[in-house]
Order: sequence, then structure tokens, then C-alpha cells
Amino acid sequence: MKHLALICLLCSSVGWAASEEVRLDTELGPLFGTLELPADSFGTAVALIIAGSGPTDRDGNSTLLPGKNNSLKYLAEGLLGEGIATLRYDKRLIGESTSDELTEEDLRFDTYVADAELWVDYLRQRFDLPVFLIGHSEGSLIALRPDGTVAWKVALGGAIEGAASIDDDGRIYAGTGRGEIAQVDASGAVRWRFKTGDEVRATPAIARDGTIVVGSYDGNVYAIRSNGSLRWKVPTGGRVRASARIDADGRIYVGSQDNFLYCIDPSGSVLWRYNVGQDVDSTVEIGSDGTLYVGSDDGGVHALR
Repeated sequence: MKHLALICLLCSSVGWAASEEVRLDTELGPLFGTLELPADSFGTAVALIIAGSGPTDRDGNSTLLPGKNNSLKYLAEGLLGEGIATLRYDKRLIGESTSDELTEEDLRFDTYVADAELWVDYLRQRFDLPVFLIGHSEGSLIALRPDGTVAWKVALGGAIEGAASIDDDGRIYAGTGRGEIAQVDASGAVRWRFKTGDEVRATPAIARDGTIVVGSYDGNVYAIRSNGSLRWKVPTGGRVRASARIDADGRIYVGSQDNFLYCIDPSGSVLWRYNVGQDVDSTVEIGSDGTLYVGSDDGGVHALR
């Protein structure tokens, strides 16, 4: 199956990121997606996000379920905060990728595999970066087939919405919808699980001494030693969806849905907190001069010294 060059028609700049609406022309008709890019760069890697089974669109929303959860959109935003570009797309007959010539009976599993391969080809042609595939439900199967070089797969239980983090020894840390932070070694073996009181949607941050810092929907920010034991816990007044950022001196910056941005020292003491005005779900960026930049649900980006 051949495909034509895809055309990026619309670009918009939001905060420190750029979003492009993308069209991919194929023999079976066009597919549409959204490309998220870190500002002023293409990032360290690019991930293709593949929606799961059923009428699930690029943002993770299904016509079979009431309301919008935007799970894949939030996943893309979380990866973007870690400097990873993403492309998520509507599968055939879903969202914008509709067709007057195809019906659901015309589609096979291999059709979706071929579509994923076309998107991977595009990303490899456009970016000189590692390409990763991320899938959920049916999407997981698709993500495993095109490459064929998967070393291992581990089920941690519950949705994993934040990016995984890797320490200097190759150990991997991820939060889950079951409220756990898990450490997985380079062979795929789960070494330990730390239980919080609610979902963990943030990406774990790793301090220079190996401490893992991550927030939970139970409203706490946790510092966990590399052996899985608790070092300290700091309560906030709301759910913590934002990933923490750690500066060169070990100070931790993390937002909460209580409208505050927190600055916590390495021992777990709160040095200060700043009222942003609405929920803080984004990850702080630190400028070369130490200025902190953070977005919030009020639609603004705040710069703090």
C-alpha cells in the first residue's frame, strides 16, 4: 500500500507547545490526526498513540460512553511535558477519518495494522528521532505487531496515563490507575509496588540521589526511595495530576488541583506555594535563569522567579 505525503494544514501555538492537524492520504482514503510538538524543537522522541477497540477517537473518547474522558489527549500532553512529541489519529470510520466508500464490514485487523505502519513511516521520514508506539486495548496489539522487536511486556494493572521514567541504572518507574507506583527492571520484572490512596496519572520524577517523586489523586506528593520505601509525603488540598519537576538544587515544583503550585525541599518541607487561581495540571518548566513557567486551567502561563 502506497501513501502520499501528508499535509499539515493547520498549526497553532499554545503555551510552550505546537499542535498540528495532520492528514495522511492512503489508497483507502484519508486519515486524520493531531501532532503535538515541544516548542522550538522536535523533542527527544516521538510516540504514535493508537486508540483501542470500538468507536474510540484520537482523544480516547467513545460514542458508546457518556461524556468525554480525553484520556489519550491527556496522555499526549503528559508526554509533551517530558519533551516527547506525539501523533494520535482517528481510526478508519471514526472521528474525522470517515469514508463514503468503506463500511465496517470492509475493515479487518490487518487494515488497522497497515494504517499504523503508514503513520510510523511518516514519522520516520519527518523526524530523525526514535519512534515509539503506544496502544490501549486493541491498540496494544497493533502497537506490538508492526515493529516485531518487543523485548517484553508487563501488565501493571489499571490505566497508565503518565510517561514512564528511567533511572541511571535502567530501572523503570510508572504510575497506574490502581494508585500504585511500580519499579520494573530492565528485564521486565516488577521489583516492587508502592500503594497510594488513589490514581497516579503523573510521570514520576527522579532526583539525583535516586528518590522518586510523584503525586497522586489522593492529594499527596510522595518521595519514594529506590528500594520502594516511603521517604516522605506532603499533602496538598487537591488531586495531583501534574508531574513534578526537580531543579539543580533538588527543590521540587509540582502543581495541585487546589490551585496552588508547591515548592518542596529535598527533605519534604514546603518552602512556599503560589496561588495560580485554578487547577495546576501542567508540568513546570525551568528557564536557564531559574524562572519557573507553569500553565493552569485559567488559560494562562505564569512566570515565577
